[in-house]
Amino acid sequence: MRGTRVLIGTVALLFSGLATVHAQDQDQDPSARVARASYLQGEVSFRPGNVDDWTSATLNYPLTTGDHLWTDENARAELHVGANAIRLAPQTAFEILDLDDNHLQIRLTQGSALIRVRTLDADDNIEIDTPTGAVTLMRDGTYRVDVSADGATSTVTTRNGDAEVASNDETVPVHPDETIMFTQDGASRDIRSAPPLDEYDTWAQARDQAEDESVSAQYVSRDMTGYEDLDRNGTWSDDADYGHVWIPAHVAVDWAPYRYGRWAWVEPYGWTWIDDAPWGFAPFHYGRWAYVRNRWVWAPGVLRRRPVYAPALVVFVGGNNFHGGNWGTRGGVGWFPLAPNEVYRPAYRVSDRYVRRVNVTNVHITNINVTNVNVTNINYRNRNVTGAMTAVSQDQFAGSRRIGRGATIVNVNDARNVHIVGDGAPVTPTQQSVLIRRQNSTTPVSRPPESAQNRQVVWKNTPPPRRTTFASHADQLTTTGDKPVVPPTIAQTRGAPRSGITRGVSHTDGPTPVKAPVNNNARPVPNTRPNINVQRYPAGEAQPDRAPTPTKANPGTPANPNVREVPNTRPSVNERPAPNTQPIAQPSTQPNAQPRTQPVETPRTAPASPPNTRPVSHSDVQPTERAAPQPPRSAQPEARKSPEQGENPRANTTPRETPRETPRREEAPKREAAPPRQTETRQAPERRAPAEEKKQPDHDDKPPRRN
Repeated sequence: MRGTRVLIGTVALLFSGLATVHAQDQDQDPSARVARASYLQGEVSFRPGNVDDWTSATLNYPLTTGDHLWTDENARAELHVGANAIRLAPQTAFEILDLDDNHLQIRLTQGSALIRVRTLDADDNIEIDTPTGAVTLMRDGTYRVDVSADGATSTVTTRNGDAEVASNDETVPVHPDETIMFTQDGASRDIRSAPPLDEYDTWAQARDQAEDESVSAQYVSRDMTGYEDLDRNGTWSDDADYGHVWIPAHVAVDWAPYRYGRWAWVEPYGWTWIDDAPWGFAPFHYGRWAYVRNRWVWAPGVLRRRPVYAPALVVFVGGNNFHGGNWGTRGGVGWFPLAPNEVYRPAYRVSDRYVRRVNVTNVHITNINVTNVNVTNINYRNRNVTGAMTAVSQDQFAGSRRIGRGATIVNVNDARNVHIVGDGAPVTPTQQSVLIRRQNSTTPVSRPPESAQNRQVVWKNTPPPRRTTFASHADQLTTTGDKPVVPPTIAQTRGAPRSGITRGVSHTDGPTPVKAPVNNNARPVPNTRPNINVQRYPAGEAQPDRAPTPTKANPGTPANPNVREVPNTRPSVNERPAPNTQPIAQPSTQPNAQPRTQPVETPRTAPASPPNTRPVSHSDVQPTERAAPQPPRSAQPEARKSPEQGENPRANTTPRETPRETPRREEAPKREAAPPRQTETRQAPERRAPAEEKKQPDHDDKPPRRN
C-alpha cells in the first residue's frame, strides 16, 4: 500500500512538472498579431524598439511591442491590428507599449490618433495612455484622442462606443457623441457634445466605409491583417483543390511570391518578409501560394476567427555549398513559397500549441503531425515550379536591400538539388537588418521633439519592460554553416522596467473602489447609459423587467455614478409606505370625504424577506377575484395589532400565511385612509356608509399586497 502511494505521488508530480513546463512554453510564444503599416503619406519616421535611432517608415512593416512612429508636418499614417484601425494625424508621437493576442496598449504623447474598433472580445483590452490620463475603450466604436503639443491637456471624443478616462485617481465614463477634456489635475466633469467632423475625421471615415464594403471579408476573416487591400488589387475565384483563391492583378512578367520586396530582422520573429506591393501583407503572412493553370494563386485556407501571423511562409535553401550566382565570399541564400497543406515550422522558439495554431488556422491540415517535422526530407511542390525559387547574396539579404529584377531566379533543375535549410534563413543579421535605411540617401530623417519622446504617461495597466538593444545580443545571432539563425525569446529581450504613473484599476486586478466606482474587470461592459435611439416608456405605463434597485438611496447622489438618472414620478406599487409613528386618527364618516394624502398604516418592523421591487404591469394592479365572505367573528380587543406588532392581518398577510378574514366595521375606514394607487389615472371611489360596508365588506379597489 505504501509503495502504491509513492508511485501515485511520483506520477502526479511528473505530470504537474510537465504541465508547468508546457504553460511556460506557451507564455514565451510570440504574439499572434502585429500592427501593419498599411498607409503612409508624407514624412513618417520609424524607430524599432531595440534600436535607439530613427529611419523612414516602410509600407507593410509589422510593428510590435516597443516600436515608435512619428508623423511630421502634413504627414499621416495608418496601422491595422486585425480588424481594428489606428490613424495618426500630422505631428503625432506614437508608441506601442504592449501588443499580444488580447492586449493593445498605446503611448500617445503628442498629436491625434483616431481608433476604429471593429471587434472587441470579452478578454480584449485596448488602452491609450497620455501624459494626463489613461483611456480604456469599452466596446466597438470610433474614438479620437488628442494631446496638446505641450502635453498639458488631452481630449477624448467618442463618435460611437463607450470609453473610460482614468485621471488623477478617478474614472470618468464617456458615452457616444461626447467629448471630455482632462489635464494633470484630473478629468473635467464638463462633458460636452462631440464637435463636428473635421477634415481628418472625414478622411478616416471614408477609409472605414471602404473597409465596411470589402468583398474579401466574405472569404477571409476581418481579423486577418491586410484583407482590406485585396479587393482593388486582385480577384477571387474558386478552385477544385484549394477552395476560394485570390489572384493578384498587374504583376511583373517574372513575378513570383516573395520576390519583390526585402528581408528585415524583426524580433522576436527573426527574418521577416516586407513586400513592396500595396496589397502585400495578408498573402505573405497567412495562407499558402499554389501554381494553378500557369499562374500563381493565393489560398487563404479555411476561414478562421483569428488567424495567426507568420513572418514569412517560405522554405530557405543555401548554406556554404549553395551555388548558382556571383554572390561574393559570403555565398548566397534562396527561398521559395510553401504550398497548401505544407507545414510551416517556425525558426523562433515556440510551443507545440503555437505550431498547430499557425498551421491549422491558416490552412486546412488534418492528420498531420506538425510538431515533429523533418523539413529536409519533404517533397515540396513549389520547388518543382519553374521560376518559383529566388536567390540573392547574403550581403543583400542582411542589408535589407530591395529585391526584384536584380534577383537570381534559380533554374528548376538546380532547385531540385539544393540543400534545404528550413523555415529560417542561415544569414547573420546586422544593425542594417533591423533599421532599414534608404540607399544613397543623405536627407536627415525627421524625429519627434525630445520633450515628446521623454514625457511620462498615465496608465492603468503596467506595460512590459523595454526591449534590450539589438547590439546587446547581436553576437549570439551568428551562423557559420547551414543552420538558421534563431532569434532570442521574449524573456531574453526584456530590459529595464518603464517609468510611468499608475491610475485607475488594472484589468488584471480586482475592482478596487475609487472616487467613481467602475467595474474594470468586466469585458465587454454593457452600456448603462440609456440608448438614445430607444423610446422611453412614459410614466404610468408598464415597463419591462429591470434589475432591482436599492430602496434606500440618497436622493441627492445616484447609486451608480455611470448611470444618468431619469426622473420617475410614478411611485412603485410594491413599495411600502414609511412608518408613521403619529397616533392614528379616525377618518370622517361623511359619504363625500376624501382620503388623506399621508399613509396611516402602522409600521411593519419584522419582515421575513426583503421588499419586492419587481416592476409590475397593469395586470398586477387590477382587482382580483375575491373569496366568498365568511361570517364575522366576535370582537376581540387584541385583533388590532399595535405598532410594535406590525400591520393588521388584512393589509399585510398573504394567502400562504393565514386564511382571508372578513374585516370588521371599524377596520373599513382604515382601508380607505390608505394613499391612492397612482398606477392608473382614476379617482378614488366614494366611501360607502357603514351599513353598506357590512353587506359587502370586500368591495374596494385596493389590490392584494405582494410580498
